[in-house]
Amino acid sequence: MSKKKVAFICIHNSYRSQISEVLGKHLGFDVFESYSIGTETKS
Repeated sequence: MSKKKVAFICIHNSYRSQISEVLGKHLGFDVFESYSIGTETKS
């Protein structure tokens, strides 16, 4: 069975989504794949 994919999204892909991604990989490694995504680029 394939794992579900979970995306943690914030505006600039700053620490919030990155920390969530790491926690997801640590706590849910056997259940889902986690990714960190930003919606806008920093200028």
